[in-house]
Amino acid sequence: MKKIILLSLISFTMIYGNEIKNNDNYNYEIIREIKSEEDIKRVLESNKILSTDELLMIAEYYDGIGKYELAEKYYMLYSSIDDINANFFDTLSSKLGWEVRNIYGKKEEYLINETKKNNTDAMNSLGNLYKSKREYELAIKYYEMALKNNDVDALNNLGDMYKYSLSKLEDSKKYYQEGMKKGSDKSIYELSIGDLKENYYKMAIELGNVESIIELGKMYEEQEKYDLAKQTYLNGIDMGDENSIGYLGLMYKKIGNQNLAEETYMKGIELNNVYTMHLLSELYYEKKEKSLSNKYITMQITNGYSCELLCKYFKTAIYGYHREGGEVYYNNDKFENVDIETFYSFNDGFMFFSTDSYYAKDKNHVYHITDIIENADTETFKVINDKYTKDKNNVYSEGKQLQNVDVNTFDIINHRYTKDKNHIYYYDKVVDGADTLTFEMFAIRKNVFYYAKDKDHVYLDNKLIEKADPSTFEIIKFNDGLLSNYAKDKNHIYYNDKIIENADPKTFEIMSQGNKNTLYVYAKDKNKVYYMDKVVEGADVRSFKLLDVMVAVDDNNVYYGGKKLENIDRKTFKYEEKACDKCLILEFSDKNCKYKRGDLM
Repeated sequence: MKKIILLSLISFTMIYGNEIKNNDNYNYEIIREIKSEEDIKRVLESNKILSTDELLMIAEYYDGIGKYELAEKYYMLYSSIDDINANFFDTLSSKLGWEVRNIYGKKEEYLINETKKNNTDAMNSLGNLYKSKREYELAIKYYEMALKNNDVDALNNLGDMYKYSLSKLEDSKKYYQEGMKKGSDKSIYELSIGDLKENYYKMAIELGNVESIIELGKMYEEQEKYDLAKQTYLNGIDMGDENSIGYLGLMYKKIGNQNLAEETYMKGIELNNVYTMHLLSELYYEKKEKSLSNKYITMQITNGYSCELLCKYFKTAIYGYHREGGEVYYNNDKFENVDIETFYSFNDGFMFFSTDSYYAKDKNHVYHITDIIENADTETFKVINDKYTKDKNNVYSEGKQLQNVDVNTFDIINHRYTKDKNHIYYYDKVVDGADTLTFEMFAIRKNVFYYAKDKDHVYLDNKLIEKADPSTFEIIKFNDGLLSNYAKDKNHIYYNDKIIENADPKTFEIMSQGNKNTLYVYAKDKNKVYYMDKVVEGADVRSFKLLDVMVAVDDNNVYYGGKKLENIDRKTFKYEEKACDKCLILEFSDKNCKYKRGDLM
């Protein structure tokens, strides 16, 4: 059960009623649905503390019948008092619409009071509110008020208004350029136009701007530089951006590799990423695999997602298996020729989403969503998880019989790997040469990249890491314990699944700190310095040191992103880091001039 709401402000309870009771005789049974005001009356008289589920159902009932004042009351009670802020009014408006009881006015009044307390966030929010109402002079007033507090967000808000609302590109640039000087990744991203677009994207990525990763990858795709696009999206995954998985899959689909696209989307599904659910439902829809498309559409709905594709399927809020008018449905699709007397959903109910809710049976057939699973035995069929099922004869993956799999020894290792007495499988495909008796998964990096080994080999996902020694193979960690892209055994250093030639395993160490950056990494051994998987040419190992994520020096040169910078005077080169609110200014200088990060790039 979700947490019980106990509002601490007496005045709030007085305004909205006494439905939140402080009583020691708690009744923790949650009502399943509200169909009438009689149901509401029964719950309110039950001498119990209302759960968040019940408050929300009451609010949605009143919302549905047009009693908006009561709906607002219960939406307010549904939210903890701590949530009454600018964002709360946006949430309330999404439920009831801005026009109901003047929510715009309530938000405006709240924010004006907050600005009087010198609340910078409120100033920006009030500016955003006026911008949305096209009251641009008032928007500028409050953005500039925030700007007086040296707020970087205000610079970006002004830049956005001039660029997108007023179409004054040149005016927007001065704000973005000022934001760039303060180290704002958003400002750098917005300046990413023209011939320097690639450099600006890279600079913004250094500062953690996820949008720039996606845009850089898309730019490489437009230029048909698919290897660079792939690496960019993989970098995004390394930086923790789950949507990069979806864009990588889209790229595979674009170049005609549907199988690799599907496999990539599945990695996003493991992370419960809604964007990849959408892409996977779309992929199956285009392939006319209706049941699978339906499955991932249902996943999206349970995660609160809505899109054009969903509207093609649904005319009702009911999803999953349900009965209506003597018929059985899955979402909006009616079963034909089903035996309704013996029909059974494996989740033992019709309105709940669980790993079993994709499977059902009657006396004649077993169903995956709405498709009959051919040859399935109704008596012995059982659900292992949302992907795999089995009966006495066969193993099935999403309703499709797996060929040459031994049903008696089939076992699930994790989301990706399964096995039987003969083979190891990765997403239902045989991992060639893997030993079933000694195969084990031993590490997961970024929740996406899986490392496994057996007595003879090491694997990254389903790729064999050539020449790796399983008995001495280990992933190299950052100082804070995070796993890096580097690994080693007694003979070699590896970056992902590739050997770094001539790197020395005994003296190899990571120089970068994991808590600051896990992608743009410097490392060294007794002979050389490395940036990611490349040798830093000309670097002096003895004197080499990092100044920043990307910037390093030795006794002779300055380096940026693993490359030696020409025309920089090393003897007079200085580095300065200035902290400011919500940003970090990085300045470099030599006897000739001062440089910002973009100048070095």
